[in-house]
Amino acid sequence: MRQVVVLDALDECSKSDDVLRKVICTWKDVMPTWLSLVVSTRPEGEIRSVITNNSLDFKVLKLKDEENLRDIELHIEHLLHDMSDVVEPKDVVSCAKILSERSEGLFLWTSFLPETLSRIHEEKRDGLLTLQDISPEDAIPSGLEGMFHVYLERLRTKVGGEKKYKMLLAPIVAAREPLSVQQLSSILQLDQNDTDDMVDDASNLLYRREDGRVALIHKRMADLLLDDHPSGNLGVDIDDGHVALAKYCSSSRDD
Repeated sequence: MRQVVVLDALDECSKSDDVLRKVICTWKDVMPTWLSLVVSTRPEGEIRSVITNNSLDFKVLKLKDEENLRDIELHIEHLLHDMSDVVEPKDVVSCAKILSERSEGLFLWTSFLPETLSRIHEEKRDGLLTLQDISPEDAIPSGLEGMFHVYLERLRTKVGGEKKYKMLLAPIVAAREPLSVQQLSSILQLDQNDTDDMVDDASNLLYRREDGRVALIHKRMADLLLDDHPSGNLGVDIDDGHVALAKYCSSSRDD
């Protein structure tokens, strides 16, 4: 029986070059024919070069591909069926169609939907959400950047303004490896419980790994935060993050 190992998001691996050369490029030579390897990645320069130079089989998947959009639409239908106390059941199929188009082909976008729809439902205060509530273009942000903007703005408000917002995100973006809450507490000069609360406030944008370290939910979020044009006043300065990390490392060494 054929089996498949899936390696997802190679471009987010800090040692993607080593993984490419030591694992992926040698897979066929050392593994049995019944065990295949499927790797997903964004087509970044070095990764693309290694794939091309080693004649590895690959397929470019387009976000707006009909099959991809259909998969997202079915996924959203399941989400909405599970939210029968929020979304009108008879409108689920129509709403899923509209929302899949707003996803712009990204499954990650759908992870924001439950909280987004619940918030709109609370603001409505009367009855379930219908197609009429969801269909206006400004009802729910389109694309991942649109969602990131909404949730970053909410995070800035939750943590107490721009200064704390940038103090939290800049070192996370600049760090080569995810930081622990204890490290963040030292960098932010806050009580660990207060830092825990800040991380919890950013639960849609940050996640805690099994080892308790905190990371951005996706590399595209870091790209957005560091790009002045799309992020606007929500962006962070990576130099500020490096300075904060350097001060933390210096103080830790002195201790």
